[in-house]
Amino acid sequence: MSALMTMPSVKVLRLCVDPELVEYYQNKSNEHNESLSGSHPNSGFDLAAPLSLQAEPDSIVKVDFKIQGAMYEDDSPIGYYLYARSSVVKTGFRLANSVGIIDSGYRGNLMAYFDVIKNDRIDVYQRLVQICAPDLRPFKVEIVDSLDETERGQGGFGSTGV
Repeated sequence: MSALMTMPSVKVLRLCVDPELVEYYQNKSNEHNESLSGSHPNSGFDLAAPLSLQAEPDSIVKVDFKIQGAMYEDDSPIGYYLYARSSVVKTGFRLANSVGIIDSGYRGNLMAYFDVIKNDRIDVYQRLVQICAPDLRPFKVEIVDSLDETERGQGGFGSTGV
């Protein structure tokens, strides 16, 4: 064993949640964080639809999850991903851009656009997407009252012009 041991980096996802969803996400974050001590912790944290909606085929729907997030590694902000959950295949919804890339400075609401391939509905608290760290390693989730401000702020979906 080497005399120089490196400690694994610690990733934390901080979430600022709509007041109506705080209890739901506090419970889910507690469950998620408890799984971290197991032998096979989860790589993703699910986001739930805050409202129900009916969707027609060949349309696009936007789901605003009413939650803002920031991920940190060793207290430095990092970007992260929004992926469709594997169970989304059982629905009529497909994540329109395949993967959402959330830049380290984005502080707006997390949202996703879905292509609707068949008549279907989204129910309240239905989980369609999950947040994952860039390396797919587990991370801790904290529910917070506010996030730090950044130059980027709340501009999303191509707002940087790059």
